[in-house]
Amino acid sequence: MIIRSIRFFVFLAILALLGVNSVKATEYYVSSIRANRSDSNSGTDQNAPWATFDKVKSMWSSMPAGSTVHLERGSVWSENWNGSDFWDLSSGGSASGGYKTVRGDDYGTSASKPILRRTGGHGNSWVLIEGGANYIVLRDFVLDANGYAATGIVLFGADSDGISNIQILNMQVKCDGGTSSDYICGIWVATKANDCLIQGNDISGWTATGMNHYSDPSSPKTRIIWRNNRAVNTSSTRYDNAPVGMQIDSYENDGNIVEGNYIEDRTGHWGMIIFTKNGSASAPVIVRNNVIANCGEFGISIESDNSNGNGTQKILADIYGNVIYGTTIGRNNNSQGWGISFRIDSYPVSGSAVNIYNNTLYNNAAGGIGVWPYANMSVRICNNLIYQNSSGKYGLFVQDGYSLAAHNNNLFWNSSGSGSVAARYGSTDYTVGNVRNFESTAQNADPLFTSSSQLPTSASTTAGPAPGGLLPTSSSVALNTAASLGSAFATSINMVSRPQGAGWDIGAYEFGSAATPVATVPMPPTGLHVVP
Repeated sequence: MIIRSIRFFVFLAILALLGVNSVKATEYYVSSIRANRSDSNSGTDQNAPWATFDKVKSMWSSMPAGSTVHLERGSVWSENWNGSDFWDLSSGGSASGGYKTVRGDDYGTSASKPILRRTGGHGNSWVLIEGGANYIVLRDFVLDANGYAATGIVLFGADSDGISNIQILNMQVKCDGGTSSDYICGIWVATKANDCLIQGNDISGWTATGMNHYSDPSSPKTRIIWRNNRAVNTSSTRYDNAPVGMQIDSYENDGNIVEGNYIEDRTGHWGMIIFTKNGSASAPVIVRNNVIANCGEFGISIESDNSNGNGTQKILADIYGNVIYGTTIGRNNNSQGWGISFRIDSYPVSGSAVNIYNNTLYNNAAGGIGVWPYANMSVRICNNLIYQNSSGKYGLFVQDGYSLAAHNNNLFWNSSGSGSVAARYGSTDYTVGNVRNFESTAQNADPLFTSSSQLPTSASTTAGPAPGGLLPTSSSVALNTAASLGSAFATSINMVSRPQGAGWDIGAYEFGSAATPVATVPMPPTGLHVVP
């Protein structure tokens, strides 16, 4: 007996040294459609599940790390709340015990994802993940505001807490119902966040921002991957000061990646803002292989805010391999409508650098790329394919008082012909025909797209954009005429590694039959835990 007791305590000591949670992770089941559902059940039998999501909320903090809540497909829960967040998560899993997970993809036989549907109330968010609530996975279910207005998911907390290892996967977030005074977002990161993955989500109906990374400027460095999300909005009710598909900050970035996303807003609002305020970035925000379609004023806008007057704003961004098309004049009927543009306040931003490489900019109302005064930073514009359908609209516009660190190997074309304007540098205009007087390595012939009537309406890092009408054909001057920029920028939007021919291709696509998929940045596996 004594020997057994000693062995038992030795075993517990080993577990403690290893940091292993001795409480066994549990599988829970919730359904709104099973006959034997009841919140009085233990919830561990899928044939006798819990009945309500309120039961999940009340039991969450007591669930061991590594536990999973399975929501039955085809279930619908009607929820009515006011004046607070529907579900405030102040605890999660752990590095040793594993993620706590709520998922709606592996329980039941219905073709429909489980739905949380709002049936009353106004404002606030569905899910608030507080600082310190780490190692959480939410995946494969629907948050439906149903006309009653609600932000989807918010990551929020004091800088001292922060958030890490949050995964939001394949969620559908419907935010409709807000008024012009409601700051409604789809997914909002409002704190420092490390090693988080936001992937495969479908977001619609926001009044402010579809995907929003706007944390406090004093937050320590952040590492978030935003991948393969779809943000499409047709709502005309907007919060006027923040109408944008995605906002990504560049405060003290340490590995933020935005890739494979599709963003569209046909109501005349911005596509994406890369933004800084009172921070000091040490690594670039990476924005690559996205499709931004039919937005207003700007496809991508590089911006800053010196409202605190300390002049410490610094932007580092690598923008490459994106397709941006159909940007309109915008909601204020102003003179904007650029594929990529700068809106930088007149204050010191020494050390800032923005690289704009291998993008395809097609038929944007004002022009392809606009660079304005006071953007006191290094800007390099290389290997971009800029195609305009209207005469008098610039491919590249650089206003007086500013110069580029580099511009080379871009392709300029206008469907109106070689006499159309291609670039303005200072007060000098260059036509498509003589653009090599401005840039000796430029191409100035029709890129011969596969089919410009088949513009992409989706994007991902696995399948690329579809349809692929903006892929140049084998006879295009875009092929093999771009500058080699190194392996860091060798990801093409159609998931073919560069180069496939004698050199890199101009634009977001790389032509070639020997496709070599580009590896994406992996994230930690989910659901791992040690069972003693």
